[in-house]
Amino acid sequence: MIQLVHLTKFYKSKENVAIGLQDINLEFQKGEFVVIVGPSGSGKTTLLNVISGMDTYEEGELLLNGVPTSNYSLEDFENYRRANVAFIFQNYQLIDSYTVLENVMVELIFKGFKKKEAKNKAKEILQKVGMGHRLKNRATKLSGGEKQRVVIARALASDAQILVCDEPTGNLDTHNSLEIMKLLKEVAKDKLILLVTHDEGLIQDNATRVIRIKDGHIEEDSTLQETSRQDTSMIKPIPNKWSTQLYIACKNILRTPKKSLFIFFVFLILSFVIIFSIAYIPTDVVAKESKTIDYDLFKNKEENRIISYLSEESNEFPNLSNLTICENDYLVDATFRLATTEEDLNKYIKKTSQILISDFTLNLIHGQMPESNEEILLVINQELSESFLQKTMGATIYLGAQTGNLFREHTYTVVGIAKQKNPIKDRTDFYLSRSGREILFDMVKNNQFYNIRESFISDFSLQSEGVTNPIELINTNTESIFVNYTYKNRDFSICLGNRKLDLSKYSVEYMYSAEPNFHARISTSIAKKLLEEVPYRFSVYVSSEDVDNTIHMLEDTYQATCFSIKDSNRIEQVYDITSILERLFYFIFIFVEVLLCLFISSLITSFVLGTKKRELGVLRVIGLSEKDVLHVLQFELLLMMLISIGITIGILGISLAFPWEFSLEFIFLNPVKLLFSCVVLFVMAFIISFKWNKKMFKRSAREVLKVGENL
Repeated sequence: MIQLVHLTKFYKSKENVAIGLQDINLEFQKGEFVVIVGPSGSGKTTLLNVISGMDTYEEGELLLNGVPTSNYSLEDFENYRRANVAFIFQNYQLIDSYTVLENVMVELIFKGFKKKEAKNKAKEILQKVGMGHRLKNRATKLSGGEKQRVVIARALASDAQILVCDEPTGNLDTHNSLEIMKLLKEVAKDKLILLVTHDEGLIQDNATRVIRIKDGHIEEDSTLQETSRQDTSMIKPIPNKWSTQLYIACKNILRTPKKSLFIFFVFLILSFVIIFSIAYIPTDVVAKESKTIDYDLFKNKEENRIISYLSEESNEFPNLSNLTICENDYLVDATFRLATTEEDLNKYIKKTSQILISDFTLNLIHGQMPESNEEILLVINQELSESFLQKTMGATIYLGAQTGNLFREHTYTVVGIAKQKNPIKDRTDFYLSRSGREILFDMVKNNQFYNIRESFISDFSLQSEGVTNPIELINTNTESIFVNYTYKNRDFSICLGNRKLDLSKYSVEYMYSAEPNFHARISTSIAKKLLEEVPYRFSVYVSSEDVDNTIHMLEDTYQATCFSIKDSNRIEQVYDITSILERLFYFIFIFVEVLLCLFISSLITSFVLGTKKRELGVLRVIGLSEKDVLHVLQFELLLMMLISIGITIGILGISLAFPWEFSLEFIFLNPVKLLFSCVVLFVMAFIISFKWNKKMFKRSAREVLKVGENL
């Protein structure tokens, strides 16, 4: 079952190397009751620690069922020990904060028993060892003999094949020693019992084999009673479920209330500091100044309008039959005025009007949409009575330019009234059928009072040496283009949108000017001709949800330059370096504060956890792996952190009901910051548990169980 071949164990210190075991050759079988005797310091306990996987070895080999362990990892030894080895220590190694029943139950829970089954089984085993009357007593309230009986009960509950007993009667009187030996002998038939003692009186009538050890060497190996060889195999441990880890965590919190409360108050202070600090961080940078950029050149501000400039290579508008497109785009921004002979209707008509191209933003409240060239829909964003709406149907409407006469040769009949979903103040807009709109645009272009708007002339530019400059508009009929004299010997182009214009039919005159911003001037007559001749700009109208996708399509497919009217107003902020540095200081300060809080809370929590190291060490020996211990610690700290956060937020929330001079309302104004604070606190709990667990597992299980050792 277990074989030691030339096994040697050293203990190293800074100055010396001590021999614990030297050239040990032994073999043990299931069913043996082996008593190991020898003077103090001879290596008895060291031999047990190596066999049980509680400690390592340097030379030779330890074989388990013929399998070498020289390449075993810490996890491999843990799995072997958890499933196959049970311990009875001289100093008992019970979990003092647990009751007698819980000390045995926990072993059964690690073996996969449900809590109710584990409780009944534990009671049965404790009755067997004579401890049925002390089930609810804490381990600290028991005598030495009673503690050892509980340890034996726990060992029996583990159902391990190997029972390692290190001076189990060393702290007991003669009567209790004999009782314990009697119990051990009863369970020895189907287990390998390795018992270390310096009391040779315990050998008689108990041991089947005696090993004497001195100065790390085997001095004698005597068989007192032959035992039959039994077939054995090492058992693999059952992985502990997260529910088991949570159960142990809750048990540890409840059974050590003073320590738990101390950690809880540390976390409570930590929660308040972190939540307050992160909530106080300014997420906005105050601008030195702000300026609003408004593309007010485009008077028609239908929010679903996409203004598109053709690429330099394009000579015609794209075919977009599935979309509403307006090719006479330079006329869409013309400002009109409405007039009617109906006095009741006239008072609702504002001084300025725009023609609407699409019905996406309209909400029809009465009548119908225009169908013929002579029908018109008015957009009146006021509450109107039903009788008024019916009365105005069929009213005659005249259209005209805002600064000119009416188009008296063409009138419209009101067939419907609508409201805009996002109304514009002090305007009464109108909607025509597509053919009616084209007729109106022809009248505008042919009318003598047609004015070139800034939105058109802004598309004209002079480009030279990679620099684009604006062109001024002059109200003359001259066929000349006037250019600043500085461009006479330089290459330049006159552009409309993205298109370079052919100026061969126009004369270019160079002139001096004292005006610093003068680059070129163009007459209104030339501008009108070019606007009508050159396809350079168009507008597309889609639903608000499709604006972004349509822009991407136009840019990718037609290489058009696009922007949406809904994005036409934006605020550009000029930031001051002082305000940026001020905000940066806040972030650095809070970051350092979080690190400092993590360090202090980690130090305090580790100190408290250090007082619980023996309990965690016992759990590690009897059934918890390194990951299990980590998860138990994480559950403990996360539960206490969760409660701390809840109480902190509750206290801060209640404080809002009182008229404090300093309000804490800002903590709740930004839920994202509050959530981020909680995440930071949970991460800190994880880090603390991970650091402490890593510190604990730097040492062997034997070292962790040493009383008085500080982690």
